[in-house]
Amino acid sequence: MRGRAVGRARALVLPVVLAVASACSARGPGAEAYPGLTDYAGDEVVALRFVAPAPFGADSLAELIRTTTTHCNFPCIFGWGRTEAFLDLDLLAADVSTLELFYRRNGFFGTRVMPDVLERGEDEIAVQFTILRGDSIVLDSLVIDGVAEVLDTAAVRNRLPLEEGQLFKLDEFLRSAEILRQRLYNSGYANAEVLRNYAVDTLANTAFVELIGIPGPQVRVDSIIVAGGHRLGRSTTLRQLTFRQGDLLQPPALAASQRNLFALDLVQFATVTTAPDSLQLSPADDSTETILVTVQEGPVYVVEAATGWGSVDCFRAQASWTSRSFLGGARRLNVSGSVSKIGIGDPVDLGLGGTLLCDEYEQDPFASSLDYRLATDVTQPYFLSPNNRLNATLYVQRQSEPNLFQRQAYGADFTFSRRIGLRDALSAVLSGQYRRTLATEAVFCFALAVCQRSDLVGLDDFQWRNSIGANYTRDRTDVTLAPTRGYTARVGLEYAPAWTGSDIEFLRGSAEGAYYFTLRPSWIVATHLRVGDFFGSTEVLPDSAVDVGDLLPPEERFYLGGATTVRGYERNAIGAELNPGVYVAEATSIDSVGDYTAEGADIVFVPLGGTSLLLANAELRLPSPFLSQYLRFVTFVDAGAISTGSIADIEFGDLRVTPGVGVRIQTPVGPARIDVAWRAYDRYTAPLLGPDPDVSGQLVQIQPAYQPEDSFWQKLQFHLAVGHAF
Repeated sequence: MRGRAVGRARALVLPVVLAVASACSARGPGAEAYPGLTDYAGDEVVALRFVAPAPFGADSLAELIRTTTTHCNFPCIFGWGRTEAFLDLDLLAADVSTLELFYRRNGFFGTRVMPDVLERGEDEIAVQFTILRGDSIVLDSLVIDGVAEVLDTAAVRNRLPLEEGQLFKLDEFLRSAEILRQRLYNSGYANAEVLRNYAVDTLANTAFVELIGIPGPQVRVDSIIVAGGHRLGRSTTLRQLTFRQGDLLQPPALAASQRNLFALDLVQFATVTTAPDSLQLSPADDSTETILVTVQEGPVYVVEAATGWGSVDCFRAQASWTSRSFLGGARRLNVSGSVSKIGIGDPVDLGLGGTLLCDEYEQDPFASSLDYRLATDVTQPYFLSPNNRLNATLYVQRQSEPNLFQRQAYGADFTFSRRIGLRDALSAVLSGQYRRTLATEAVFCFALAVCQRSDLVGLDDFQWRNSIGANYTRDRTDVTLAPTRGYTARVGLEYAPAWTGSDIEFLRGSAEGAYYFTLRPSWIVATHLRVGDFFGSTEVLPDSAVDVGDLLPPEERFYLGGATTVRGYERNAIGAELNPGVYVAEATSIDSVGDYTAEGADIVFVPLGGTSLLLANAELRLPSPFLSQYLRFVTFVDAGAISTGSIADIEFGDLRVTPGVGVRIQTPVGPARIDVAWRAYDRYTAPLLGPDPDVSGQLVQIQPAYQPEDSFWQKLQFHLAVGHAF
């Protein structure tokens, strides 16, 4: 009986509790502030309106508030991808406060925001915010006190965002105080404070600002304590610091020193900060500070190995051994090796055929040769300054590009690099290489006018390729793997003159940049531009004035097409407008009238390459309506062209423009991407070559002008890769 009574009591209490909770919810802060809108609470919000938002745009104001409208994250299909939004009066009240504060912080004190609701249909409404903007407040007077004896007040005033006669903004007021404090810090006043004060006259619509600096004494470093870093050693640790004992204490120098320590491979964790009072050399002296440098080291020796598969490299493997304290001093020694084309290259041919494992190498004459690279790198982390480093590399390698060339080389590179800023770097490279290039018969025949293998003697001999170069890079993006705003830039120049002993001579320059910005929350626009030119220093086609031996080798030329350039084309499949390349048939026969005809279904396009390049890309990266944490969609347009002349010879009509769509799947190593692009252009018209059925090692021309035909599906190009295209 007692149990039944308790059950009936609970049954009676539950509706009462729910009713009370519902009533309390209906009488929240929003309902109390706007009782006339309570009847619309819970209705679907289908539109947002801002009345008199100037000088700000309605889109900018919509980004500030939490009240949203029902919308589609992606084109809605039968309601799929649709996000519904309903009126919440508490959020509405908070949005009103947010908007009023926003206008005030931007100089419009006294601004009021009046919310309202407009009926749009059954249980559907539009939320309207009417902006009753207050008068603009102008900064009438800016006073800077207390720093005249230690800083140039006029110079400081010119650096502040606040300016007399201009609109008074609270954000600029706070930033001005911080700038003044940083100037004091940078001048050695490590204990400086800045008092800030402002007053607003709403009748005269003016503001008065006073910034009072309290520098205190200049602080110098009296001693440096190093904790940890036993293998690194005290002397090496001190070399990475940008200050010394007796220098003024400047916070930027502490931060830069900490970055320098982190840049050492041996260092796993590091801090550079003022020591606690218990470790201070003179704790009672405000003009001195003891600096504590804490270093935690990682393992000295590191061994890494990896395997994988790629459409160009086939099965591949790599391994490396690294000493991160070679002969002490955080010097780095790395010995590495890699091998690719496993499965089709001798002596690890699995006998399955190149078409099955790596179709990029179908009909490639170098498919059976294993690609490899063995290298030894030594890095000196300190050279005259902790911002400088030297690197020396010795290597031997054999690399190939499907249906183009194979390169075997012995070489050495010496690199001097300097970190200019937090993410700015400048490098100079001296490179020496003894190599030879074996090109496909089609490249020799078309590009070098040598179509008989017996005439190739000397063209595939080893040559010296020596050069000097410089590169500058700048990164101002917010996230390395998937930027949402900011930009990157890179400029490079490489010169291979005869006085270095180089058999190959050229002057090549290239530049590229990417810019990222947020169009709306989670909608990212990414753009990319790349240009390159040899500045008329070399040729790719022989004529009466050009010696065959002076032509630019195939591996030095510019190529376009593929997963990271113009995605509507296969890898390197874009040719120069006047001389795009040649087609090569798998086999050749002679018909009844003595003409050559192609046999076999596979005809491969071999591009000539070029001496100038122009590439532009644009992507819109969208959130997915489901699994948005791991999945994103992309729509893109790529455009590119190459030329056998200079970049000035590229005209707008030469560009190959290919649109497409893609999917990005988030992984620990970056986004995995699947792209499909549409090529609206017909195949190039170019000579069709094939092996001479009567003379081994010689190519013959089957047709002077050949153009394959593509179906709709053949004009779609699919790409699978890891990481963004740019």
